Amino acid sequence: MKLIKTLLPILVTITFMPVVGAQSADAPEFVVQTTTTGIIRLSASKFEGGEFRQAAGIALQATERGLTSGRRSAAWSNLCAARAMQGQYDAALEACENALEARVTWQANNNYGAVLYRVGRLGDSARAFAAASQIAPDEIVVAENHALVSSRTLAAAQ
Repeated sequence: MKLIKTLLPILVTITFMPVVGAQSADAPEFVVQTTTTGIIRLSASKFEGGEFRQAAGIALQATERGLTSGRRSAAWSNLCAARAMQGQYDAALEACENALEARVTWQANNNYGAVLYRVGRLGDSARAFAAASQIAPDEIVVAENHALVSSRTLAAAQ
């Protein structure tokens, strides 16, 4: 029993850590979430393995289940990332908006910013990354994405 009490906080932390997939260095990175829900964890695993079509299909299945708002947000956010990596930007934007409607998280804001960047909405992208930074100021991927978009926004203004 004591071992379970010791390991439980560690397992919860690992379960909710973001997973960053292999992505382009010249664009903001997406993050996917794992949770204690196996189907969401599977979608993150497929994304991490570069199997974006499968990741999207699995995440979509997860969104159709009766999940808590946090898990529903994670499923929609993972779907957003997977759709974007397939070049399906309209569907990705819709998924990110659904994620943010379910629950505002740094991951959903990060992914929303990454999609907005890819469709050329740099100002909106910078605002999404700023929102993600306010929620999770110590997340390196958010800071790097925000810096990238800010530098591109400044360059475009000159």
